[in-house]
Amino acid sequence: MDFIEPVLYIGITQSFFAGLLIATRKPFTTANRIMTAWVFLFCIEMIFALINRTVLDMYSFPFLAFTYGPLLWLYIRHMTRPLLRFSPWNALHFISFLFSSSLPSRLYSVKNLFWMT
Repeated sequence: MDFIEPVLYIGITQSFFAGLLIATRKPFTTANRIMTAWVFLFCIEMIFALINRTVLDMYSFPFLAFTYGPLLWLYIRHMTRPLLRFSPWNALHFISFLFSSSLPSRLYSVKNLFWMT
């Protein structure tokens, strides 16, 4: 067991329970929903990293990182303006995520960068 595995187990546990605490908080505002999605996204990415590290060697999912910025921006926007409603125009911030997830995984796989090893 390397140093990273306990860190991943701790991070998965903390992000899962933090997401549960935020999700069950009253009142469940739009900002809380966005924060819950953000924290659970961290949990999912750490689960992928742990599976990649221990169980099977699969490609990484770098396109998940393209959702961090838009989710943080939407969270801050809805925290500073609590009466603001979520509009479909806010989905435009996720264009980079949609574009990167539509590309074949071979184009951005980390293993393809080191083709000589």
